[in-house]
Amino acid sequence: HLNISAGEVLALGCTHFVDGKPYCLEDRIINLRQAPDARSAAFDEEPPSSWLFGHVPWSDAHHRISAINADVDAAQALGIRQDSACMVVERWTWRVEEKLTYVRMIYPGSSFAIEAQFHS
Repeated sequence: HLNISAGEVLALGCTHFVDGKPYCLEDRIINLRQAPDARSAAFDEEPPSSWLFGHVPWSDAHHRISAINADVDAAQALGIRQDSACMVVERWTWRVEEKLTYVRMIYPGSSFAIEAQFHS
């Protein structure tokens, strides 16, 4: 997803919890040329998104939001039934013109909402 050579990326898989229940599955790839300190970051203490936001500025981002039905692995990890509706949020970030991160987050559809407010 980042299209950079192997050995220069850090791949992470995380499960996020709220009140002791699985809330989100996260698969992330970090370009270590852009974020070399990620090699030694304590992602079990600070989630990757928070750590990256505080340590590595990005210049551009692209988001894609889609829906899927949970496969066996996602359903088991999220504590939901197989084929339950889920929302998927994918994000690519760049630092100037070099790709920085790719992340794919899967949320149970029953706990995900998009809300926006606009003013003219």
